[in-house]
Amino acid sequence: MPLIGYKKGCNESEVSEFASDIDYKFAILEKPDDIRFIKKSDINSIGNLSDWDRGRLFGENVELRWLKRRNGFHVVIISEDGVVPEKLNPEEINPVRERGVYLWGENIEKSGNTTDDWYEQRIPRILNYPVNATKIRGRLKLIVKEYSLSSDKSTVHRYVGLKEE
Repeated sequence: MPLIGYKKGCNESEVSEFASDIDYKFAILEKPDDIRFIKKSDINSIGNLSDWDRGRLFGENVELRWLKRRNGFHVVIISEDGVVPEKLNPEEINPVRERGVYLWGENIEKSGNTTDDWYEQRIPRILNYPVNATKIRGRLKLIVKEYSLSSDKSTVHRYVGLKEE
């Protein structure tokens, strides 16, 4: 049974501890002057996770997300496997549906070959996604799973992975 767990006021070491305990494939990291969408293999190049105001580590079965607040970090873990640390007060959730959300941009071709760069006219910079773009000919979708909470039927979602469309 899938579970969700939540805790307010976590410290930096707790965020790192939760991150080291989950199996993820991708990370989306945000702070006022930067945003990164990277593979797990590149996570050591970004410094400490707690240096980022907001983040998501996600993969096929789990997502960890955090938000930096004045009193520490608000942390959420959603697990398809039903594995959530007890200190996050796990609660059962019910799967609702899976859907795809298109990512911004189209792959840039140079001399008939795709590159690792993505372009969207409305965004004033080149985008980078953690995929081998030389094998992609279309757009990218972020796969999202939606759940309802057993307690009050509100919905939550988690990121699962990327898919070519």
